[in-house]
Amino acid sequence: MFTNKKSTRFDSPEAATRRGERNFHRRDVHQHSPTPLHLHLHIADRIHYYPHIMLFSSALVAKSSVYTIALVLGCLTVAAVAMSSTSGPNNKKDDKDRPAACSTTDISVSFLGNSILYFHDCPRLVENMLQTRFRNVRQDSCLRGGSSLSSLVAQGNGMRDKFTTLPAARPDGSHDIGSPTIHDLLSKSRWDFVVMNDFTQGPARDESKNTTLLALREQYAPLLQAAGATPVLLQTFAYKYPAMRGTSDLGTFADFSVRLQAGYDEYAALLTQLLGNQKPCLIARAGEAFLWLYQNNHHDLWEKMYSWDDFHPSPHGTWLEACCIYCAIVQEEPPVLDSQWWESARRMQPPQEKPLPLPTAQEAEELRRVACLVSGIVSTTSNNY
Repeated sequence: MFTNKKSTRFDSPEAATRRGERNFHRRDVHQHSPTPLHLHLHIADRIHYYPHIMLFSSALVAKSSVYTIALVLGCLTVAAVAMSSTSGPNNKKDDKDRPAACSTTDISVSFLGNSILYFHDCPRLVENMLQTRFRNVRQDSCLRGGSSLSSLVAQGNGMRDKFTTLPAARPDGSHDIGSPTIHDLLSKSRWDFVVMNDFTQGPARDESKNTTLLALREQYAPLLQAAGATPVLLQTFAYKYPAMRGTSDLGTFADFSVRLQAGYDEYAALLTQLLGNQKPCLIARAGEAFLWLYQNNHHDLWEKMYSWDDFHPSPHGTWLEACCIYCAIVQEEPPVLDSQWWESARRMQPPQEKPLPLPTAQEAEELRRVACLVSGIVSTTSNNY
């Protein structure tokens, strides 16, 4: 670009000088106006004649470069912000699509129920899962073996003899057995979510179902409303074999399962009506997940879902149960199972029983996908379901 040939634009050095003076005058008047590109080229073409024009041209080129760099950086910043607002790990839904509490960094969840929850310590398992998503997780419970939602109100916590293991121990020598009563649990602090399950046969029979509906209306709904909590009904699963424990009238495994689903739907409709549509009752669809395995050629895995007695959950069953609870609360796919989470369980199965096998990584992943499927959550992992 810098040559010694004469410019074809200027007839003489004197003419170029006069033109350069006029350009300097315009620059003084229009200090913030960029100089046209052809002026840079012509000044540079005659630079060996006019050193002062070289300095002027260098300044103009430098300022034009700053404008260009600023424009490019601005465009990149806008693009980055746009991408970050539309993408994220685990295919997470927008905050507006999640329950309100899940738009924050804190979450509190309490558990009310029976041995379907305390086998393999489902509350602590869910707590571990939530800690992968939230900064601060608070969890407590009121559990009693064999209880229904109506009897749990009257009898309260029954874990004093069961949660006495090393994982349940506190620094002061006491044990984390949960709150003594439902009233203590729900009236002394506010909760984002309260997970609840009924006695397994309860929702499948009209008499026991009506008893629970009355308890939900008169006792649970006022406490849930005062606690500011969204109820989450843990839809339990049918017994493994027909006619077990006096259930011959409830039909096959599939018949029993459908009855349970219908009963929990009635519970949810009542609580949503009583608490208002702004906090609709959620359902953790564990019963549907067990039934899906049974009906979709996963019988080998379905066989592993039950404990030694064929009606409590095995570790496989508790993991599926926990995944369904996570899906209902967070409205996202659950985290991958960390085998160390089992170590925090205050109780696995009764101590006189031989420990049951834990789900393999492949089995845990398959159950996680099934939970997403029945919960309507899109999984980021490929599957053939």
